[in-house]
Order: sequence, then C-alpha cells, then structure tokens
Amino acid sequence: MKEIIPGESFLFEATTCPNNNNDDNTISSSIKEDEQQQEEKKKKNPIVNGVKSFFSRMRPRRRKQKKQKLNEKGKTSSAIRSLFPRAFSPLDDDSTTKLTPLKESIVQDLAQKCNDVIPNFENRVKEVSWGGSSNSKWWDYNNNKKKKGSSILLEGYLRIMQWPKDDTTTKFPFRLCKKECPKEFALQHTLEWREEYKPWCIPSVLNNENQKGYFYVRGYSPSSDTNNNNNKQGHALVWYRSGMHKYQNASEWIRMIVHTLDRSVADTLMRTNGKVGRFNAIIDAGDFSGSGEMPGFTKLKELITILQDHFPDRLGVVFLLNFSKSAQFLFGLIKPIISKEVREKIIMVPSDNNNNNNPRQEMLDNFIAAEFLPKSLGGNAEEYKFNPKLYYR
Repeated sequence: MKEIIPGESFLFEATTCPNNNNDDNTISSSIKEDEQQQEEKKKKNPIVNGVKSFFSRMRPRRRKQKKQKLNEKGKTSSAIRSLFPRAFSPLDDDSTTKLTPLKESIVQDLAQKCNDVIPNFENRVKEVSWGGSSNSKWWDYNNNKKKKGSSILLEGYLRIMQWPKDDTTTKFPFRLCKKECPKEFALQHTLEWREEYKPWCIPSVLNNENQKGYFYVRGYSPSSDTNNNNNKQGHALVWYRSGMHKYQNASEWIRMIVHTLDRSVADTLMRTNGKVGRFNAIIDAGDFSGSGEMPGFTKLKELITILQDHFPDRLGVVFLLNFSKSAQFLFGLIKPIISKEVREKIIMVPSDNNNNNNPRQEMLDNFIAAEFLPKSLGGNAEEYKFNPKLYYR
C-alpha cells in the first residue's frame, strides 16, 4: 500500500474531471440573482429578523450547560472521549461497535436487495471508490468475507434510517422520500449521484477557488487506543478556515468542499485498512465577517442535502472555534436545516481562559494528534503552509 503523507503527496494521483460540467467551469449569473432574491426575502421575513435576538437570548444558557459538562467530565482524556465517542476510531475488540444478530441480518438483507434491485450493481460500484482510489472502495460489503468493517457503508445508511426491518420503508433521503421509499433506494440514489457528480475529480478551477488553502485534509485524530504512541488509526482531520477567503463561484465552492470530504473518507479508510471511514472537522471562524465567505442560503441548503444524502454517518464531530457574533448568527440560521444526528456532533469549543482549568486546550489536545496541532491553537506544530499545486497534483 502506498505510504500516506498527510498534507503532502496525499493518497492518490489526482483524477481530472470531464469538461462537461458547465456549472463547474463558468460563473452563472443566476447564482448571484438567486442570492439577491434570498437576501430580499430575509429582509422582509419577520421570523428571520427575530432569529438573531432569539439566539442571543439562548446562547448564554447553552454555553453554561456545555461548560458545566466540560468542567465535570473534562478532567481526563477518557472522560472527554466518553462524551464524544463517535470522534474516535474504535479498538478492534471494542464491543460497543459490534452489531447485534438482528442488525447483522438487516445489513445482509439490504446488501442483497441492492444486488437484486439495482441494475448492473456489482460492476458499477467498482467505479465510484472514495477519493477515486481502488484502495478505498465505496461499496465495502462482502457476503463471503466476514472481516471487521466490511459493512461500514450499509451501517451508516441503516443507522440514519433507524434500522428498518424486513420490507419496512423509510423517509431517508429526507427530501426525496417524504412519502417513504424502499430502503435500498438511498444506496441507489448515492450510486447514481457518484457516477454523475464524480466527487473525487479535481477540475482546474479548484486550484483557484482554494488557492489560499482555507479548506483541506491534513492529519488525523487519535484513536481509542490511547496506549499506542504510534497510532495512526484515527479519523482524518478536515480544516476549514472560513475567514481566509471570499468565495468566487457557488458551484465551485460546493465541489471543493465535497471533494475534500470525499478525500478525507478515503484517507481514513486507507490508514485503517478499510475498517473506518470517518472524519473530524475543525471550523476556525477567526476573521470571519459574514460578508462574502459563503454563498446564499439556497446553495448552503444544497450542500447540506448532498452531505446528508451521500455521506451518512461519515462525520465524527465538528469543532467550532473562534466564533464571533456574526459567525454564531449564521450558524443559528443554518442549524435548523441540519439533521438531529449531525447537530448532536457539533461542539462549540469554549474560549481560552487563564486559569489552570482550560477545557478548550484539553479538548484540542485530545481530539487532534500532537503533530498536527499548530501553535496558533496551543500546540507545538508549525503552521501548515498550503501548496495547491502539490495538494491537487
């Protein structure tokens, strides 16, 4: 297996995208028109106008509750990790990750339905690997091999469907299945999306959109095995420095994010030999002004739909750092359209304090491997210098 050098040569050779994606190669005037319409609606909508005052009233209470939890349970690494278990790759003998016989049968049933119902399924899934790499297969289930981790993909979909039994229908994907769909439809929907969108592809426009390196994959979190000093089995780390850049094109901005997350899943799968395919995200909103860093609400909703439909249970946790009032206000507007499962994985990291009990630093030390925690966040690592030509080569 090719050696992985996070943040440098990375996992695989870049795959060039076809030239038929017009939305990724040209700036559409309709995007700007759509954003202007959304802004006008916000101004006229009394509900939206009242959101800011609502969240300003609720925020102090929520902060207090979170700080209480951290102060009570944040004194040791094991206690912090018990608060957010999905942020860490499990140990091989971790009983909490093993499926019950009933859930195993549900996984097998869904796998069989996919093979029976979706046309040419076995051949098609070979062409849509995570990150475009043959070493990080999208369809990881094998009826004949009982190796651990062989049903990660199906478990992720079934978990968000709440483990439907037999021929029970489901309302996932949420937007398309309001009147319920067969459970195999979600897999077919993602397969068709991956065939058409090709999230692993790297169009030349990404070099321009992400020139400063405000969104990238680098490093990993520690795994559950705290006794292993050379442990590289943790979730990939996705870094988003939202205040560094004004987006140029909404569709390119979405593709850049989706490509990065697809790449992060491939990174973790390759380091864990296919056992784990998740990522943790760090959103640093330092210097975020709320003006031009993100596209309009319609495009944000489009991105969230893509992630919820096609990346179920791939997220470990999201850390929100240095959130100003404007960043918190924007987050408050977006939060209602995020699923409950994802909302529970979002952590607002407390600000620095000067006393000996510093939950912020303790959290970062536990969730980010030491060699990737920069000095700006209290670590010892040098600041990462992003090189788009090297990163997207």
